Amino acid sequence: MTNSIATDRRTGTDLPFPMAEYHRRWEQTLAAMAEADLPALVVWQKSGGAFDRAGDVYWLTNYASIASGQEPPLPGVGGGRAHAAVLLRPGHEPEVHTVDSVSSTDLAQVATGAVFGHYDLGEGLAEHLTALGVEGRVGYVGDNFLPVQIHRNLVAGTPGIDWVSVDDLLVRVQMVKSAVELERFREAGVVASRSMDTLMTSLIAGHTESEAAARAAAEVYRAGGGIQRVAVNHGAHSEHYMWSSPMYGHRPVAPERGDLLRGWIYGPLLHGYWLDPGRTAVCGNKPTAAQRTLVEESLRIHNAIIAAFRPGETAAQIGAYGDRLVAESEFAVADASQWDVYGHGLGTFFQAPIVPAGGEAPAAAFTHEPLQPGMVMTVEVFFNTPGVGSATWEDVFIVGEHGNEMLSTSPQLYW
Repeated sequence: MTNSIATDRRTGTDLPFPMAEYHRRWEQTLAAMAEADLPALVVWQKSGGAFDRAGDVYWLTNYASIASGQEPPLPGVGGGRAHAAVLLRPGHEPEVHTVDSVSSTDLAQVATGAVFGHYDLGEGLAEHLTALGVEGRVGYVGDNFLPVQIHRNLVAGTPGIDWVSVDDLLVRVQMVKSAVELERFREAGVVASRSMDTLMTSLIAGHTESEAAARAAAEVYRAGGGIQRVAVNHGAHSEHYMWSSPMYGHRPVAPERGDLLRGWIYGPLLHGYWLDPGRTAVCGNKPTAAQRTLVEESLRIHNAIIAAFRPGETAAQIGAYGDRLVAESEFAVADASQWDVYGHGLGTFFQAPIVPAGGEAPAAAFTHEPLQPGMVMTVEVFFNTPGVGSATWEDVFIVGEHGNEMLSTSPQLYW
């Protein structure tokens, strides 16, 4: 069961980017499809109750499903809630396919003039592709999160299609940002920095983690953005566990004077662009000598890695440099970066290239390709000094021809 709507000229009148920017994105994606010998591409989204897989469809069309994604598989509830897909074909305007009611979609906030609603997303999209006569190789982006329920019905309804997973196709397209994207990132950086500073000053003052998180989140929401979480921890607990609460990232408990504390702001903070700055400080702002050494020396390594990002260098080379700095340090036991990385690209979510930590760089994730101006990157480091605590950092910046442009500009040190 499908309902569709032919949108009028209201479409695209209330977008965060000019239509020329969306056309550029479509053209780049179609070029990547041609290079991969794909006559059609389906790009999947999961949004609604989460942000972490909203980005690709949002980047292409500014569409995000409003469903929660928590609806149980009951009679009368169609499959694919909180999911959506964009169908791209040469010579045709991109199509949005969703389970949401088309009548509830604000067409002024969708960049394409073709929006289709289905009772069951897998079955409905399969019927649509069959009606269009689409056969042969068709690529899809979303292999690592597409629900079995959707994929099963889609495959069953398209026996003439050979579905090919191409999750890296949009990665390359999105790695180097356009001029207008960089302007939006700069705006997001201002908001992220204000939020980060609010979080850290609140924690240093001894407010509870939850109160500090609420104040930080308010800065983002006032600017019209959103977060995935504000994540904090402090004291002895932070030596062993990254966040205070695995579910929410914070608890209604307050640090004591002298506690090491950390804070992170995560999410598509503004215009759908993801930033995730992180900082370390001491409650009361009077560190011991050992705390000062841990914080300042780990920050020195952190900033040295940032300075190593230059066009022409590779993520693998920068990762090896970071490993050398860590090996030479005498003040701490490095966690080899908590996530085995020293950083990564950013767009509408975490992106390639990944900067590997703690060993041989993998062949995947574009780690051996030269960096280019206009990439948005992060550096993150994690250190422990036994008996003293844990220090962690993350900064976001634009790779430039003549030096990197910092997007996270809140203070690094608070003493």
